[in-house]
Amino acid sequence: MKKVLLLMIPALLIGFAGCKKDKKDDDSKNTTPTETKPVQNVMSFYFGGTWCPPCGAYGKPTVQAIKKINNRVHVISCQVNGAGGATDPFNNNYTNQIAGVFRVSAVPTLFMADGEGGINSFQGGQGMQDSATTKVNEVLSKTNPAVYAKPKVKLDGNNITVTIDAKFYEDYNNEYRFAVYITESRLQATQSSDGRTEDKNMHDDVLRLSLTSDVVGEVVASSVKKDEKISKTYTGTLDASWKKENLKAVVVFWRKTDNNQVTFVNGESTPIQ
Repeated sequence: MKKVLLLMIPALLIGFAGCKKDKKDDDSKNTTPTETKPVQNVMSFYFGGTWCPPCGAYGKPTVQAIKKINNRVHVISCQVNGAGGATDPFNNNYTNQIAGVFRVSAVPTLFMADGEGGINSFQGGQGMQDSATTKVNEVLSKTNPAVYAKPKVKLDGNNITVTIDAKFYEDYNNEYRFAVYITESRLQATQSSDGRTEDKNMHDDVLRLSLTSDVVGEVVASSVKKDEKISKTYTGTLDASWKKENLKAVVVFWRKTDNNQVTFVNGESTPIQ
């Protein structure tokens, strides 16, 4: 089993199995944004590495399978480096920080929000795909999200502006955070033990950039009430080498729990072009 080096920061503590890893604007509250139909999406963070055989054998096929279930399934792929000099071409500081939030100790691992403030984890192995598929269908059956917004994107050259007009559908007496990530698809890199017959060695939804300085989002409220609306705008600069036709802006709604940890409950994505 191979190990990976990660930046660790306090947050959720969840068990793992697979390849082993070293531990090494403007605010506007109560505004009136354009109404959109609330949707409970399946939001997931996937952790893997091109150097990791179980990621090719179990992780990538699982991600590919759940995304085919429904276009409401969204995955942010976080590629990590391995111990002993194993590197991933798509690793970056944002990925490492989010891995620290989840205290990732093995890959492949998929974290999926259940829509109610809980997070499910699925580790590499024969049952990974079936277990993740079952949970996706459970989340898709939920009709009452806690919060929802469709991100609106404006592009000026390589400068990007993302606006979130969010509405809350339940009271919550703790802080909410908005995060905006930029992901890129159709990235080619050899994946160890990639047994897929389609899109072999292709990597989709790879995390490229966070538009908030904190990877688990900017605090936008210390508590919220049902039917409350909050609008936020975030800006950033895209790398000129990224292909805009393969980019998405992904908003994730994080919130703090009573035991001072962070979780995420919903989100949405939109193509940049």
